[in-house]
Amino acid sequence: MKTFIYWFSGTGNSLAVAKALADQCGDIELVPMAKAIKNPPPPAARIGRVFPVYSFGPPALVARFTETLNALPDACIFAVVTCAGNKGGTLAVLKNRLQRRGLQLAAGWSVKMPDNYPPFGSAPAPEKQQTIQAAASARINWIAAELKQLPDGQSEKTGAIGRLLSSMVHPLFQRFLPRADRFFRVDEKCNGSGSRAVWAFIKTASLPSPAVS
Repeated sequence: MKTFIYWFSGTGNSLAVAKALADQCGDIELVPMAKAIKNPPPPAARIGRVFPVYSFGPPALVARFTETLNALPDACIFAVVTCAGNKGGTLAVLKNRLQRRGLQLAAGWSVKMPDNYPPFGSAPAPEKQQTIQAAASARINWIAAELKQLPDGQSEKTGAIGRLLSSMVHPLFQRFLPRADRFFRVDEKCNGSGSRAVWAFIKTASLPSPAVS
């Protein structure tokens, strides 16, 4: 059965995960959410969502896409979210949004990736990044194995603390962050090297690695 994986990625982490899952599972078509919002593919029976966690919840674009998701009523829908730390109640938020449309989230997982949010500090040291990427690759292998067993695969649960974090922090994020870009500035210190680093990481993170023991 063909699977559509709709992805959204800010700096490349989530795209790397989506590509790795497609490589391992086969018969998967990767579709950018930004493109699917404007040109929805035909209804599908097996749908994946891959996106980053933004302040313990889904990005605004992911939320908008959920409202226009073209899915069959009994579609098997799963999600994989990337984060540098705590995913909070992101999967629960997505599940609730889908339920409002009469759809169900069959399974959901998270993958920890290197931190890439400058206000919280610089990127981890190269050695630390390698450790995180190795663990992420092993985690992706495990998720791929679970995907092949859906709808019987194991799924992550969202605890009370995660739900609390999302209910308190994410609404504030949605309200104030869309206007925060007016504070960003670019000067002569910007050398454009970030884009090359992102694509180098995508290639690295997409390489197969030993499965979880």
